[in-house]
Amino acid sequence: MSDANPFASLGPPPAGDDPRAQLDYMVTVLEAFKQVKEPRMKPLRVKLFAAIAAIKENPAEADNAQFQKRLRLIQLETYDLVMVLVNQIRGTLRVQLKRAMPAPKKLDTEKLQSDLGDYALGLRKLISALKSGDANKRIEAQALLAKAGQSLDATVPAAEEEDQADAGS
Repeated sequence: MSDANPFASLGPPPAGDDPRAQLDYMVTVLEAFKQVKEPRMKPLRVKLFAAIAAIKENPAEADNAQFQKRLRLIQLETYDLVMVLVNQIRGTLRVQLKRAMPAPKKLDTEKLQSDLGDYALGLRKLISALKSGDANKRIEAQALLAKAGQSLDATVPAAEEEDQADAGS
């Protein structure tokens, strides 16, 4: 997949509450969106790496209630920021769709916007599940994110290939 596709390396968040797996996944999320150069990512990265360092120094820290609470807050901030970024991309696509463009590109852009909408829905459900602690909601959100991610993996490269072909013309 192309480096321009931040979704290519993302799957759904890991099931369960293993702090190490959750932290590793959030690092993957922030790394995937690093190219966006969103300034709000830097403080999140600092918090995330501090949490990773804390459990590296003292593995028992991962079972500490305060650490679990801190982890939950980092998760919420991370997923909320990614949802904001996804919705910004959707807004940009909405503006692009108002312009004249060739039918195949318009269809791809509409599909991408729809897939991003599904991804945003999965993120909203995941955030809700994390806030409520509802395991069933979390499983449902993970399934939505997995499905949307697979669809994005298929949609984004096709759109990138068209953009490269247009640039070469």
